[in-house]
Amino acid sequence: MGSGEVGGGGSVSWKIVHQDNQGRRRPMPFNAAPGEPVNDEVRVGPEAVGPPGGPERAAGRDPISFPEIGGTHGVPGHFRVALQYPTPEAAAAAKAAATVLGSSLVLFVKAIDRTPAPAAAAPNPNVNVPKEIRIDW
Repeated sequence: MGSGEVGGGGSVSWKIVHQDNQGRRRPMPFNAAPGEPVNDEVRVGPEAVGPPGGPERAAGRDPISFPEIGGTHGVPGHFRVALQYPTPEAAAAAKAAATVLGSSLVLFVKAIDRTPAPAAAAPNPNVNVPKEIRIDW
């Protein structure tokens, strides 16, 4: 089981969390060896994701079994994707503007600026807002 987030914050930040069946975080050791990652492992480097690969790639593998995907959110066999918008109206507008491209559903998610404000300025209210894109399995 696990989840991942991608969002803005002065740039783009991302994180992936692996969990056991009780929701406790699982360690993810780093391995720089070539090849696909094994369960609970992160690989970075030229062969991390297979050809063509490159030092800019990272890959990991969660040991969850295929039938367990979606069990944490009650829809077995499905990933749950949540998109964060600044307002309910913006979320409804994005839903209405969704596009089908081949077999993909494409939505545009506005990046949220989470850059901390300088000490003398008013604090940025977006600093602790949830990331724009979240996926759970």
